[in-house]
Amino acid sequence: MGKSRSGSVRRRNGSIYARISFTDDEGHRREVWRKAENKTHAKALINDLLRTLDDHGERALEGANIDIQRPSR
Repeated sequence: MGKSRSGSVRRRNGSIYARISFTDDEGHRREVWRKAENKTHAKALINDLLRTLDDHGERALEGANIDIQRPSR
């Protein structure tokens, strides 16, 4: 069974987003959204996300979404 994945540029609340959707290893449909500056940037983000998915798998996309927070003093 081949991997099902696609990308699109979407507008949400007046902002532009790059969206990719794919089927994970367990057969569940997943989506990843990234905010973009403009349509051209969104298309570049889609290509980067799909390349990351192909090269490193879905775990790399999950890890890139974690914010690192420093402890407050």
